[in-house]
Amino acid sequence: MDAVIGHLAEDVERNKQTPKGEITLFDLPADTVKMLTWYIQHHPDSTASILGTICFEAHVRLELDPAQVGAVLRHSFHMDSGLGQDLINRLMDMALPPSARKR
Repeated sequence: MDAVIGHLAEDVERNKQTPKGEITLFDLPADTVKMLTWYIQHHPDSTASILGTICFEAHVRLELDPAQVGAVLRHSFHMDSGLGQDLINRLMDMALPPSARKR
């Protein structure tokens, strides 16, 4: 989780250089997505807790909108997890907190 929050913090810092407005978040690094994928596959009962904590920490520590964080997680998983599209969508729909599920 710290790797994800660290990446999001870098995006927030990078956006301080730009005029006020919505913060642009970039996809998570492939290695980070692969680590999360491995953990979720081996500890599926912790998936909602992990994704919820990421969204919560990003909101509290970085003042990021949970929906934006959820979108980055969803897109990053589609790009680099190696899981099927339908599986990722079902996983994110079930495991992300309600505030982060907007597509």
